[in-house]
Amino acid sequence: DRCPENCIDCQNDNTVCLQCGNVVDGKKSFGFNIDENANYNGKCSPCSQKCSECDFSTFCAGCNEGYGVERNDLPLEYSKCVQCTIEHCKYCDLDTSVCSECMEGYLLKDNQKECVPCIKNCKECSDTDTCDRCEDGYTYSSTEKECKICTPNCKLCEDANTCFECNDRYTTDDDGHCVPCTDAHCIK
Repeated sequence: DRCPENCIDCQNDNTVCLQCGNVVDGKKSFGFNIDENANYNGKCSPCSQKCSECDFSTFCAGCNEGYGVERNDLPLEYSKCVQCTIEHCKYCDLDTSVCSECMEGYLLKDNQKECVPCIKNCKECSDTDTCDRCEDGYTYSSTEKECKICTPNCKLCEDANTCFECNDRYTTDDDGHCVPCTDAHCIK
């Protein structure tokens, strides 16, 4: 009744896999296994190292963070992931010296050859002097051009003194401050 391991969809009395993937989350972290003659054998194998998504176990369609698909003269079914050459680069495609997205807290420069840091405690920025989204527990002050810490035990705040969402086991009072929950079974 069950498909082979790492197979999402199968046929022929569940012996031939039609779609490989991680059965738990549906991600394509497994690809079809092909033999040395490039023949598909109906089984699934993990994607090659540093590869996050593949159709065939040796053909990488997407790489883990910090890696890009290597441009080489081999057939596409033998592509592999290599580390991006740009520091703090999250994704680089085909050319590992060109970044398509920087890691959290960094901004991609126009030339796509550099990731520069956002201001302190900032997760996302569209330029290096402002912040579009601060880390949890901080809020952006446009007058001071910095991410300011929220009131104690606050996860998301409107300004440094008014909390929208408190940490677990805390709730907001009438003044917008986080106070401990009074119910012993309170989680949020």
